[in-house]
Parts: sequence; structure tokens; C-alpha cells
Amino acid sequence: MLNIDLQNDPLLNTRGGAALEGISIPTFKRRVKAGDIPPPDIVYGQRPYWKRSTILIAREKRIARCAAANEALRATQLANAARARAGRNRV
Repeated sequence: MLNIDLQNDPLLNTRGGAALEGISIPTFKRRVKAGDIPPPDIVYGQRPYWKRSTILIAREKRIARCAAANEALRATQLANAARARAGRNRV
């Protein structure tokens, strides 16, 4: 799991969050709207701010979810390949 320093957990605006994720600002906003990135921790006026830890934890959850989906897909592919091989060996 990720080691997060809660003593040094800066607030990031939309630009900072997008930079941390390595994506553009519009893509960051779309991911927030889609729920892939949680809503902001703090809103000052109309400016949203996220704790760095919030974005990093969301990233770890996305990675784990994708890894699980990939494992399930791989298991299905292996089962289908085994069935296809078994079908070819019939005389």
C-alpha cells in the first residue's frame, strides 16, 4: 500500500491535481464528475481543493480495481483457450 505522510499533506487545486495524476485539467474534471476521483475536500468560493492523500488513495483504488478486472479477464481467456484446445484434440 501507499505510504502517505499526513503531516505534509498539501492542498492541491484542479491544476495541481491534474499534474499529480499526469492528465489534463479537462480530463481531471471529467474524472471527478464520473466519480473516478473523489469530490474536493475543501471548496473556497468556487475553487475546489483536494488533499494530496485523497488523490493518491483514489489512484491506488483505481489501480487495484483495474488489476482485479485484468486478472478476471485473463482467467476467462485461459479457460476459453483450454476449451478450444480440448475441442481440437477430439478424434
